[in-house]
Amino acid sequence: MSRLHRFVVASCALAAILALCPLGGSRLAAQVAKGSISGAVVDPQGAVVPDATVRAVNKETNAEFKTQSDNAGAFRLSLLPVGPYNLDITHSGFRKTVLTNVIVSVGQDYNLGSIKLELGEVTATVEVTAAPPLLHATEAQISTAFQFSGVQTYPGLLENQGLDILALSVPGVVDNRDLGFSNTNGVGFAVNGIRGRNNDQQIDGQNNNDNSVAGPGLFVSNLEFVQEYQITTSNFGPEYGRNSGSVVNIITKNGTNTWHG
Repeated sequence: MSRLHRFVVASCALAAILALCPLGGSRLAAQVAKGSISGAVVDPQGAVVPDATVRAVNKETNAEFKTQSDNAGAFRLSLLPVGPYNLDITHSGFRKTVLTNVIVSVGQDYNLGSIKLELGEVTATVEVTAAPPLLHATEAQISTAFQFSGVQTYPGLLENQGLDILALSVPGVVDNRDLGFSNTNGVGFAVNGIRGRNNDQQIDGQNNNDNSVAGPGLFVSNLEFVQEYQITTSNFGPEYGRNSGSVVNIITKNGTNTWHG
């Protein structure tokens, strides 16, 4: 076989593999499995503080993420794994400010608003416990997240009725009983008057839809595997687009640095 012939055969084989491969660019779907933290750094008079160092440390894994405030004092830490974080902000001439227990949820931006630094030595520390934001001002979509620690005793979960029973506690969500005409693994529900077949089911941002009859493809009921259950019911972000009813995203546990067994 000539060199040219071998080259042509290899090229055709490679083209066939790329055409069939599910990882081809035309078949990739958006994956939403992380969140972000944002805010603005200001001095006691409310003036912006640029070039402040912002560091977030995951409380469970000790993974660190750093950024700096821009000329307007604003900062954003993107692509953060879901979980609790401690945040510290430092700048020369100011005391170090530490915010504890900042909870990052999937697909959401935790906006801390304006964070005032106190004048003093960097060696001094001001510690603040972060409160959950009452309103997500940085995004339009309406999402509700349930952390694993808060749902372990939720009625119906330990009775193996499935995680979707959590959705029934969210405004605009109702039990559609037998009107869904879809896979009935667990609870069937409709969002904002749109039938249950239009709910998009995901696990770690990946497709979990039963494409034959709709509903979840993989039924998840064991809480030991779950870090967070999130349902987005309105004003979907640009990363979503498959369905019009809601987006359910189940985030599995990543593991921690705590040894047990």
